[in-house]
Amino acid sequence: MPQPATPVHVSPSERERLEACVRRTSTPQTLAKRVRMLLLRADGFGPASVARRLGCAVSTVDKWSARWRQRPCLESLLDAPRSGRPQSIDLETRCEIVKIACSRPDGCKAPVREVWTLDAIATELHARAGILVSRSSVHRVLQARGLRPHRVRPWLHSPDPDFRPKVRRICELYLTPPKDAVVLCVDEKPMQVLSRKYPTRRARDASLRREFEYVRHGTRALLGAFEVRRGKVVGEVVKHRDAATMLKFMERLARRYPRQRIIVIWDNLNIHKDGLDERWSLFNARHGNRFEFVYTPMHASWLNQIEIWFSILQRRVLRLGSFDDAGELEAAVRGFIAYWNRYEAHPFRWKFSGDFVQAPYRTHGQVVRHPTRRFHGRALVEEAPRPLPRPRSEARQPAHSGVGVQRGPHTACPSASHRDRHLGTRNAISLPLGAHALSGPRAGAAARPPPRFLRLDAHADGVNHYEFPG
Repeated sequence: MPQPATPVHVSPSERERLEACVRRTSTPQTLAKRVRMLLLRADGFGPASVARRLGCAVSTVDKWSARWRQRPCLESLLDAPRSGRPQSIDLETRCEIVKIACSRPDGCKAPVREVWTLDAIATELHARAGILVSRSSVHRVLQARGLRPHRVRPWLHSPDPDFRPKVRRICELYLTPPKDAVVLCVDEKPMQVLSRKYPTRRARDASLRREFEYVRHGTRALLGAFEVRRGKVVGEVVKHRDAATMLKFMERLARRYPRQRIIVIWDNLNIHKDGLDERWSLFNARHGNRFEFVYTPMHASWLNQIEIWFSILQRRVLRLGSFDDAGELEAAVRGFIAYWNRYEAHPFRWKFSGDFVQAPYRTHGQVVRHPTRRFHGRALVEEAPRPLPRPRSEARQPAHSGVGVQRGPHTACPSASHRDRHLGTRNAISLPLGAHALSGPRAGAAARPPPRFLRLDAHADGVNHYEFPG
């Protein structure tokens, strides 16, 4: 005689959960069918009767009824974890792949190769252990452990013994500049005079189509000085960068600031040193020893804020510009300097204090500490952000002269690097002026309309004067 079926008991609380699961439209049909099995069995129906009602086998009803008795909850009706397909690559082979990836390529087994590739690792594994694996299998093994043997991350060591004191000294000048002195960041930027063989065109999708070939018309050098407190730039385009031109440029800076103490921050270029003629000692003596020269550490030109301004000039004027001769390049650079000083000059917000900490980086969802220290990047400096608008009833406040100060409330122009990063090359073709015009003056400045173009007038005194038409 057939044995009677074992009854199934469902508590009132679990019945509410089961009935709610059946009513829910988002419940998978497989799970809903199993819940109905349990509810019918709890109502007194036998396995055969439940199987006929739901259109399944009696063994299926018995299986989920037994699961419920072992663990009377809704979670027992879910699929149990499965082992999956057996591994085709054993643990020893995986460890050998990791061992190869963490070693340098051998010149005999992987000739003319400095870093590992997936195919090279698979070939090396076959040569060492006689095991054939596919490149996709090698990729999965390395990816599971976060290994990237093909990546090359450059780093630069500064041999300067006074690296940290020099960095702290420069950062102090940026963060708390002396009130009785002007801090100037001075450097040189070489520039190539390049013209495209064919003009740059605008495509239908609004992208730029630039001719690859170019014609070179020589080189020029830009001598620049960035005033840390106000963000003003003094620049001069010269044919050659040598000690004589740099000395002449420094004389210009001395005339620009006739009665103030001047702190010059620059790198260790040979023309920045005294040399045999003691040029800078004599220069300083001629001007009453009011110049103080602060040198960046070796291999640390990123500490010079003029490099940030040079990057803005490169993105907005030089990178996609086309210049038929050197005079056109000089006019474009000088025009951008005049435009910057009149409409966009602002100090950079320097955030690096000179204290080096290890920067974390992510690897597969985990934050680990990198063995090397990161000295540069967006964590060190950013331009002053655009402030929130204020009611018109509030009086305009004069702009503060310190470093890191917010720009005025009526300044409608965001930071240059932020704008160029999002708008790309919008104003880098043809003349660099007129695009990105400001809709309001700086805080405390008289209102003036932004220029549509820049006109260059050559005068007899050899000085270029710029006019900004409305």
